[in-house]
Amino acid sequence: MTELYEWQKKALFEFFKKQKGVIIAPTGAGKTLVAIQAYKLINPRYTLMLAPTTALVEQHIKTLREYGIHAYSYYVNHVWPNSITVATYSMASRSYFPLNFFDFYIFDEVHHVYNGSVWGSILKSVKNNNKKWLGITAYRLGIEPSDIVYECSIKEAYENNSISRLNLYLSRTMITQATDTTVRRILDKIERLKSLLSREMDEDEEKEIMTKIAYLTNLYRRILEGDPLKIDTIVRVAKNIYVQGDKIILFTEGIKQQENISNHLIASGLKTYIYNYKQNDYNIIENWKTNGGILLAINALDEGINVPACKKIIISSCPKKPRRAIQRIGRGLRR
Repeated sequence: MTELYEWQKKALFEFFKKQKGVIIAPTGAGKTLVAIQAYKLINPRYTLMLAPTTALVEQHIKTLREYGIHAYSYYVNHVWPNSITVATYSMASRSYFPLNFFDFYIFDEVHHVYNGSVWGSILKSVKNNNKKWLGITAYRLGIEPSDIVYECSIKEAYENNSISRLNLYLSRTMITQATDTTVRRILDKIERLKSLLSREMDEDEEKEIMTKIAYLTNLYRRILEGDPLKIDTIVRVAKNIYVQGDKIILFTEGIKQQENISNHLIASGLKTYIYNYKQNDYNIIENWKTNGGILLAINALDEGINVPACKKIIISSCPKKPRRAIQRIGRGLRR
């Protein structure tokens, strides 16, 4: 058995009391290894591992094979004994998927199945059939407290030497006068619309106002993300911290900002890659891991992707959900 950190041993011990439940630990602390060891100890004939994206499915298959486990991507009407079948949650929610066929289930980024969506029915079915299952995640919001078997804090993970030290730097930026004027007008409109919501009105009027607020809020973010002074600051930070051979991740607000920054970095002679929901070929990440450079990502890289060689993260926009901010920072905490 691979040598485990102390927190991983404790987590496994607690999990095996029921052989069902969720293990929570910071991004990069080694949750996947806990799942691998649980699989080896349970030694089931048929195992299913689920992940939210195809990129994660590909990564898990590669990682599992590196640990000597037979792992295959699911395709219709075929699963493999004495191995791990890996699939996306979307695939597992389809009517033809043999969900109840397996003996043991591993839910990666398990918080996705607690939001009441279609994916939630997957875990519900596994529970109803009294199957063995393990969920792993870095974020506890929304997870049923009774399902949590172990939670490793950032402090515990750091003291166990399973994550790296974090140094956080804040770089302030100005915006142009034109952007400032425009966004102030937008914010004024949003405030006026919000004040209208305090009045009595019918449901249709309320929905219309909420739609206008959502539109203006997105417009506000798009205008800010494209401001020339903000772009210049982001590019300058990237150039200042870049060293030949480095592997840096730069999280951007959206595709337009991503392309804008990429053009500036390429013009400066820096090796640059773009990864998003349109350009989501896992080979892009593999190429970056091998050759180094700056990988520009949006939320497509927030969850799960292993980038242990990456020690520099630039976050040019704060995600709306705290979970995403935590996971973005965590990309640089892996040992």
